[in-house]
Amino acid sequence: RPDVPDARVWRGPDGARAFFEKTAESFDPIRWEPREYIAAGRHVVVRAHIVAFGATSGTPIEADEAQLWTFRDGLVARLQAFPTLEEAYVTARALDDAEGIEPAPSLSSSPPRAES
Repeated sequence: RPDVPDARVWRGPDGARAFFEKTAESFDPIRWEPREYIAAGRHVVVRAHIVAFGATSGTPIEADEAQLWTFRDGLVARLQAFPTLEEAYVTARALDDAEGIEPAPSLSSSPPRAES
């Protein structure tokens, strides 16, 4: 997520493993609970809820986020989390624009309103 203190890019299978190892050092346990899946062409936007506890303090943490999953040839090519659905949609549109891909109809408008 771009809004976290250690916002960085993790690349490839080794990067994914390193991300989860680092996350496990900070939070024990942590889980992402998907609430809604929104198909958007080659992307899937996931409205998710995070439940975590500080690994050393035990402090409970709960937050909502949007995840942008981008697929290429049936495989996950990119995964990024955002504080809001709108930020995920904006990024999906920008990725499609950068590659000259016609955005999915669901990306042409605002994201669906999240339920309270």
